[in-house]
Amino acid sequence: MSKRDFYEILGVPKSASKDEIKKAYRKAAIKFHPDKNPGDKEAEEKFKEAAEAYGVLSNDEKKSHYDQFGHAKAGAPGFQNMDDIFRNFGDIFGGFGFGNFNSQQPQQRKFKGRDLRIRISLTLLDVINGVDREIKISRLGYCDTCNGNGSKGGNSLKPCETCRGAGQITTVQQTIIGNITQTQICPACKGAKTFFTEKCDICNGLGVKKEDRTLNLKIPAGIEAGAEFIDEGGGDAPGRVGKDQGVYGNLHIVIDSVDTMGFERRGMDIILNKNISIIDAILGKELEVETPEKKLKFKIKPGTQSGDAFRFKGQGVPSPISSNRGNFIVIANVIIPSREEFVEGEIKMIEKLGKSKIFKDDCFSK
Repeated sequence: MSKRDFYEILGVPKSASKDEIKKAYRKAAIKFHPDKNPGDKEAEEKFKEAAEAYGVLSNDEKKSHYDQFGHAKAGAPGFQNMDDIFRNFGDIFGGFGFGNFNSQQPQQRKFKGRDLRIRISLTLLDVINGVDREIKISRLGYCDTCNGNGSKGGNSLKPCETCRGAGQITTVQQTIIGNITQTQICPACKGAKTFFTEKCDICNGLGVKKEDRTLNLKIPAGIEAGAEFIDEGGGDAPGRVGKDQGVYGNLHIVIDSVDTMGFERRGMDIILNKNISIIDAILGKELEVETPEKKLKFKIKPGTQSGDAFRFKGQGVPSPISSNRGNFIVIANVIIPSREEFVEGEIKMIEKLGKSKIFKDDCFSK
């Protein structure tokens, strides 16, 4: 399913200022906040959707990439759960009576595994046509024998003595304005609630083990070097917390470089600098050039100068956000031989030609 336009999600125009974008996000976040919509999955998805849109449009670099290339290069943050959103944008909700998700009963903390990052290279032909790329990665997955908690058989556990198996500690502080209750993650078990009495023989108590994974990535046409894709949940699993308390990190796939195959890319245009002999430039000639996809024939007019451009409309790079396509542009580079390349008879012919009216100095000043 294709993603909705980020500006549409927040209800702002492309010309919106940072303050306008922030106000629009705050309005959407309050409207779809889980505390106001308990059990409403549609509201929860819209809450996450608004957070993703704000994560891009509030960042100058990501916003610029999104405006040019759409979702393909935005590098949108991948939020797996509410904790991710509150951790990044918790300040947005200040003053509206909202705390973390479900403030009446603090949400069980989910431990997130490490994010992974890989880099891939493309050719200019891949960029023009789009490409399906099979990506193989090694990551840390949950140990199935212990269900990720690191204990022998998955059940050799004992409750944390510090928090008595709650995973968090609640303290009450008396002040002049009344009692203030604070809840924090248990410093002993780090929120895991338990310790194992015997470690798992398969993962040696780590709760994770190495696994190989294959991902099929569809790369759209028009992508640029630096574009980033996020595979949510494609990273490492967290160790020793168990599957029920952990979520996988994300996999970031970055287009590291694009082999331009001897051409130059300028936005959606493909540039070819073509050497042309001085005789062909003077007399004109039909030439043939190769684009990344095919051969093209064209005529250069008599009197062609270095820097003259010959444009082939719609033969460049496709836009990733529309049906438009750039141009293929041939730029003439007229080659003038050095004196050493001529024999004596040819030099005399050139000297004689140099006395012609067309080569007089005052002709070039007109």
